[in-house]
Amino acid sequence: MALNMTFEETLDKHLTAFKSRDLNGFKETLLSDGRLSIILLDGTLMTDFESIVAFHKEWFEDEDWKIYLREVQRLETANMCNVLFEVDYDDLDPDGIEYHLHYYLNLTFIRDSTTETWLLAFDQNTYISENEA
Repeated sequence: MALNMTFEETLDKHLTAFKSRDLNGFKETLLSDGRLSIILLDGTLMTDFESIVAFHKEWFEDEDWKIYLREVQRLETANMCNVLFEVDYDDLDPDGIEYHLHYYLNLTFIRDSTTETWLLAFDQNTYISENEA
């Protein structure tokens, strides 16, 4: 990861990497010191860096999915930025049947003041209730 990247540049790198299934680029945007947490749609909490990378490697190898993001809210401070997206996700199940998911994606990045590098610290996925849809 390049030093002195702005938050906006880091967010763009992160989103571009996962949309293009670029595992190495994606890994460069992740906090790897044991503080990264990801909560999947089923409520599974992932905190082990290598398990998170393995999960994304498998997901990125699936060429069927498409993801669409709409930014809902952004909160920025000097050392932390949080972005909430509304997500539409299309994929095929193992039998080749199309399905659609509608959920929120909440991403929190922190800035390392020594390197000026922004890294993802928290990623939570939450279904949008039918009352909000």
